[in-house]
Amino acid sequence: MNRLTTISGAAAAFAGLTSEASACQERTTSPRRFAVVELFTSEGCSSCPPADRLATQIREKAAEEDLPVYLLAFHVDYWDRLGWPDRFSSARATQRQRHYAAVFGQPSVYTPQMVVNGRVGFVGSNAGRAADELTSAFAAEADPELAIEISVDRRHDQKHGTLLDVHVEATGNRSRRAIRSLRVLAALVESGLTTQVERGENAGRELTHDGVVRSFFDAAWTDDPRTLVLPVADDVDPKNAEVIVFLQDSRTLEIVAATRAGLDADDS
Repeated sequence: MNRLTTISGAAAAFAGLTSEASACQERTTSPRRFAVVELFTSEGCSSCPPADRLATQIREKAAEEDLPVYLLAFHVDYWDRLGWPDRFSSARATQRQRHYAAVFGQPSVYTPQMVVNGRVGFVGSNAGRAADELTSAFAAEADPELAIEISVDRRHDQKHGTLLDVHVEATGNRSRRAIRSLRVLAALVESGLTTQVERGENAGRELTHDGVVRSFFDAAWTDDPRTLVLPVADDVDPKNAEVIVFLQDSRTLEIVAATRAGLDADDS
């Protein structure tokens, strides 16, 4: 079966849903149904390009259907010593994947791995499994007692360069104690990136990436509302970037609310 057809079929299963969040609005609110897709990948892994392409297909199909699917590609760093240092890799990405492995009961980490809504992990190039998990994600409904609203301001700091102030506020009737049992993660992600790999398992290949996590902030949810600060590298193209924010259960790692905001390329 054609893998893109499989993903399209999954999208059709929830195509009637509409997003309650829009990257074009100054302030966005988390939808009741959503899918946060995390891909743990590396430019040094020969098994990862098919997963990268699958992630792109998911992202493009979601955009066509106007569905709240939030893609975050975390490039891990444990492949860097094996011939090709991935320019997008970070130790924090590896740490995040190891945390999932511990909670999921995995004996070790691997690439590519896809995680949907913090609930389940599987081989990231498995399109059929991805379709099933996306369908399950949209069949569920977020906690009606909790939602988040975000807005993003860009500023220039003389010492640290360009920074994003991500303002996050939890709304709804859920108790403050319950809200504070969560963690909040804000990520700056960029799409449309390419790399010409010169060494390692993917030597001679040009790789294309979407949803690459360029910076992220992960902390306990201690204050409501609060402002998270994300650094913006000089080579980030605002037209191809967005901020994704979600709340995650600190014990089960289930993601309970999520939304996104775009960057205004003309903002100064």
